[in-house]
Order: sequence, then structure tokens, then C-alpha cells
Amino acid sequence: VEGLEANGVEINGGVISLRAYNDGINACDNSATGTTPYISISDGSITSNADGDGIDSNGDLTVSGGEIYVSGPTSDSDSALDYDSTATVTGGTVVAAGYSGMAQNFGTDSIQGSILLTCQSASTEAIRVTDASGSVLAEFAPAKAYSCVIVSTPALKQGGTYTVTMGGQSTVSYTHLTL
Repeated sequence: VEGLEANGVEINGGVISLRAYNDGINACDNSATGTTPYISISDGSITSNADGDGIDSNGDLTVSGGEIYVSGPTSDSDSALDYDSTATVTGGTVVAAGYSGMAQNFGTDSIQGSILLTCQSASTEAIRVTDASGSVLAEFAPAKAYSCVIVSTPALKQGGTYTVTMGGQSTVSYTHLTL
């Protein structure tokens, strides 16, 4: 029921498209190995359509490159991104959509900006992020309804103005990012 599962998951390239009835990518705790679970993504194109967590590390989550698109859970008991220790983004593009009950953003050790937004009600509309000049930085049409979105791209910079269109709501502009 998991798309990819191991104590340590490292993705360094390729094209991965998952449909999982539980977690899309899962770093599970395996006490027998004596190691901390982790997920490390440095390159590749990943699409995760999961009924459980889109990406779930029972330890650390690190994203340093690649393109990651998550159609996460449609229940508040799971999240598009889920981690137990830390989540760090230093590169790549991430657009993760799911429900907001357990929503988590990337942590403060990240050197690339990220935005976490919630909708007033669930939506199936495409997500689009543009900069102040109207250039599209990221765009994704989730496979199912969502009420929460996490976005990170190398173009997001502290002090910049970004417009996120999602959930059928009016466009919202942001100048403060999680860094």
C-alpha cells in the first residue's frame, strides 16, 4: 500500500510516478537497523498521488533538487508532507497539496523559501505561483481535492512578492517566506 518504503529513501534522479493507497514515499522506523529513518531527494521528477501522507519520513526529510508534485490525502489525519524530526529544502521545486489537519511546512534550517497556505474549503482547482512581474514560478493541478498547499522553488526570495492562486479563492500576495 506504500508507493516506496524503506528505512532510508534516496532519490537522485529519474522519473517516478506513484499511486499509493497509503503513503506515497515512506521512510519507516526499523529498530533492527539502528539508523534513523530519512528521505533525501536531490534530483528527478516525482509525482506522488497518495491516500495517506504524500511524503512521510519518520525521521528527516531533505530536498536539495528535482521537481516534486504531491496530491496528498483528502482527510485531516494525514498530510501532503509529514516528518518526525526535521524537513529542510535547499533546492528544487515542491508543490504539495493535501488536507490541512496535520499540515507541516519545511523547517527553519532551510535556505530556500517555502510557503504554506490553507483554503477555506476543499478545492480541485489548479495551483499557480507567480512573481511580481507575473512570471509563473510553479504550477500544478492536483489529482484530487485539497485544502492546504506547500510551495517551494529556487525563485522564492525573502522580501519578494508572490501571488498564489488556489482553491477558487481570490489571489493572495505574500512577501514573507519561511526561510
